[in-house]
This record gives sequence, structure tokens and C-alpha cells, in this order.
Amino acid sequence: MLIFFISPAWAEENVTILYPDVSAPYDAIFDKIIAGIDSQQTLQIHPLSLKKEDSESRLKDHLIKTNSKAIIALGKRGTIAAETLQNQLPTIYGALLYIPEGKTGISLSADPQQQFDKLKAIAPKITTISVVFSPSVNTWLISLAELAAEQYGLTLKPYPVENLREAVIQYRDILQTSNNQTDAIWLPLDPISANEKVVLPMLLQESWNRDLVIFSSKPTDVQRGVLFSMYADNFGMGQDLAHLLVKQLTGEMVPPVSPVTTLLTAVNLRTAAHLGFNFTSQQQRRFDLTFPSR
Repeated sequence: MLIFFISPAWAEENVTILYPDVSAPYDAIFDKIIAGIDSQQTLQIHPLSLKKEDSESRLKDHLIKTNSKAIIALGKRGTIAAETLQNQLPTIYGALLYIPEGKTGISLSADPQQQFDKLKAIAPKITTISVVFSPSVNTWLISLAELAAEQYGLTLKPYPVENLREAVIQYRDILQTSNNQTDAIWLPLDPISANEKVVLPMLLQESWNRDLVIFSSKPTDVQRGVLFSMYADNFGMGQDLAHLLVKQLTGEMVPPVSPVTTLLTAVNLRTAAHLGFNFTSQQQRRFDLTFPSR
């Protein structure tokens, strides 16, 4: 990876933020990320919203006009646009499930350490976590999870799968052998193992019938019945992206990909009650989202 050494006045340099031009409510996600980046007051930002039909020349004209010295690329469209420059400028990637190989950025995947900490707080009797995952997407995350599990005295059982059929078979085996007093299933952000049309309905039904804890990284999963989820605080993620770019520009060593560490928590109170977890009003106020909506 190229390391860029620049003068102490670097903070006055300009930074382009590339993000997709999307309609509500998804536009609010990128608005909050950009606001988080801007809140750090260490970068002069120049956001550029990208339509599907935008040309490479429009991007280059923007970079020249703003005299940008670095890029923060958000989402798939921002990533595609940034990659057309072929590493001409220092670039940080964010708001993606998977950071491109060889690039630096913050994934949408929630920090396993914080998720396991929340699990121990909500369901302290859990000692074993099963996780089904796509190796091509989440091997890096599972490596972090194994370290976090050891820290919390948890046993992590990772099951790599290559397709939806393998995932369904693996989940059926897990459901058959799980102890609902001590075992939980973790659903990371994963295009195969967390499939919303096949996997999630099956797990929700079976976990309800078997009184089994499931937690994830997606608040909509909680709305549908998962016990709890930890997911990105978009404003905080923007702040973290700004910090990461500062580190890269000043020559500090940075990890190629990091999970989101500024997180919010959603809890399904109906599922919690079904599983025997009853929260006081004070505990509930610590949750950022609760379902069913009150």
C-alpha cells in the first residue's frame, strides 16, 4: 500500500466525498455519514453525488475544480467511481458490506467485540455462538470474532458455506443440535448466510419454536423477530472515516478493513419476553430502537 507523506498543513487540503444519488429514505444515510465527516473540522470536504450515468470526466473535473488531494468513497457507486482513478489519490472506502481487496476502509459489519459484549449483557447464560458465513466476504470478520469470543469466554463455531443450499443445510444441523439455554446464532451481514427471503424466515420460525437466541447486524431483522441487532451509527461512522483518512495521510499504519465501532442497538421486546428476558424501563431507555414500536 502506498504511504503518502504530506506537510503539517495537510488539514487545509480538500477532500472529495463520492456518494450515490439515491432517493429517500436512503439519502438520509449518506447525509448523516457526510455530516459526521464534516463534524471533525479537519478536512475541507467537497461532496459529489453520483448518478448511474455519470461520466468519468465529471469526476475528474470536480477533483480539479476543488483541488482535492484525497477521496472518501461511499457505497458501491462511490467505490466504482473512485476505482476509475486507479489509485491516483489516497482513498478511504465506507458504507460497504465488503471493502475491495487491497483497499482501506470501514465495512458496514458491526464490531464483533461490541456485539458479544451486548450478548453477555442481554443473555448472560449464552456460552456458544454459531455463525454461518461466506468466506469470500466475511473471513476477516470471523477472525476478529474468534479473538472477541476468547476475550468473553465464549465458544465460537464458524461454518463456511459457498451457496444458499449449503447455508440452509448447515442451519438445519445447528438448529437440531443447539441447546436453547446456552447457544445462540449470530447473523452477520452476509449475502448468503443472512438471506432475507429463505434463511431469515426459517430461522425466525424455528428459533421462536425452540426458544433460541438470534442476534444480527441489521435493525430490520429485529423488526421481524430477531432478539437484538447492533448496527452502524451513520454519523459516528462518518467521524471514523475522517479519522481513518487523517491517519492514512499522516503516514500511520492503518488496517485494510475495519468493522463499524460506533454502533446503535435495536431490541425486539416481544421476542425478549418470549425468551424470558424482561427489561426495566431504565434498561429499555438504553436501547436506540425497540420493536414492536411503542
